[in-house]
Amino acid sequence: MHNLTPDGKKALRKAARGEIDDCFLSSATSVRRRKWLHKSNRYVQDCSKQYDEDLKTSPPSVDHRALAHYVAASGPTHIIDGWSFLGRAIDATLRADSTSAVHLAYYAELRAAMALLASEGIGVFNRHHPIVLRGGRTCVCPQKLGTHKFVWPCLQHWAGLSRARELLDTIVRPASFSLSNWMSRLNGKVASSVLAEKWFRTWGMDIGLFDEDHDLRNVVSYRPSEFNPHDDSDASTILSFVNDLWRCLEPCGGGRFPNFEQGVLRRSLKATKAQPIDEAALVNIFGFERGTASAWANILTSSAELSIFKAAESVATTARAGSHLSVIARSALLLLVATASAHHQMQKAGYKSLDLEFWWRRHAVARGLRLPATVSSSTDSWADLKACLDDMMSWVADHSGTADLGAWRREQSHVVESLGAMENVAIWGLVA
Repeated sequence: MHNLTPDGKKALRKAARGEIDDCFLSSATSVRRRKWLHKSNRYVQDCSKQYDEDLKTSPPSVDHRALAHYVAASGPTHIIDGWSFLGRAIDATLRADSTSAVHLAYYAELRAAMALLASEGIGVFNRHHPIVLRGGRTCVCPQKLGTHKFVWPCLQHWAGLSRARELLDTIVRPASFSLSNWMSRLNGKVASSVLAEKWFRTWGMDIGLFDEDHDLRNVVSYRPSEFNPHDDSDASTILSFVNDLWRCLEPCGGGRFPNFEQGVLRRSLKATKAQPIDEAALVNIFGFERGTASAWANILTSSAELSIFKAAESVATTARAGSHLSVIARSALLLLVATASAHHQMQKAGYKSLDLEFWWRRHAVARGLRLPATVSSSTDSWADLKACLDDMMSWVADHSGTADLGAWRREQSHVVESLGAMENVAIWGLVA
């Protein structure tokens, strides 16, 4: 596994998220309502090749403004592709094709990391990676590493910076309190900055594992799957996991996913061994009304938990049953963070659903999604999906001990197609 040099770390710490904010803010309404990036941007086609050529000239002919705008626009567009990859990983999982599921989920996770770094001002290209600096200029990272070799050490280093905690506090706000606020008020034994580092490194770990163990990546990407250990996860386990995954992705508008935020808080409280939580404590510490305190005490102490969070913390190789579910879980959680990060930037810049209608309407039609009258009616598409999930879990309950994916697909064909439509999450998260 490659590590960043001191010079590489120093360059990364100069990355300016505020400049990416400004790129979205300065995008003219006439442009933002028609495309992600103006067609005259010199990096819009084959960015790595163009950037390499610009660096070779004497003096370098890098167009800093165009490059910064490209890095900014690559954030949400990597996210769009990432959710599509994850959707195909779910499709593969529902056909018991665990090898393809790992391959696709890995690339979803990679795109999530690339999007997250882009929102922070770090472009991931081929071997030359641009960093957007304060003032709008750019520099090139001094280390020449390929995409796969660059992303993990970059994500690792960024996760340990205070800005990682600040981002998590911005996007994870259960009951409108930041994660750091929850931890400090409940006397958590671990600093919130350590927690942020833990979660980002956990949710992106496959990028590091696959880079460190090339044989592992080769097994799922280049070797016949028939020679691999066959996954023996039963249909009930797989369908229950997919149900929990979608429940974690339930939207509430404004680009927020409350079940995700609650899950992160629960796992954080468990990791920090914070003080016991009950209704009285929440009333005294947070000033909640009794009803609200009772609801949150139940959420945080209930033994029921979405399996996606536990699965994400399981370090499993492709030789273990259910390992593909762990990779899918980590990919989904990192994609949620990247999506929320991009949404926050575009929201600050005043983006409305109308500004992105050029994308989400075309995307919905092309991917066969339910086309809402407006993107703000995302609750309708969620209601349809929830009905499918309820039908699926009723089927699982009725076939306890005898569940078979083939039989399920035949008997619930109306459900099958909906479960891979992860493109919905990109629309809910970026636009709604």
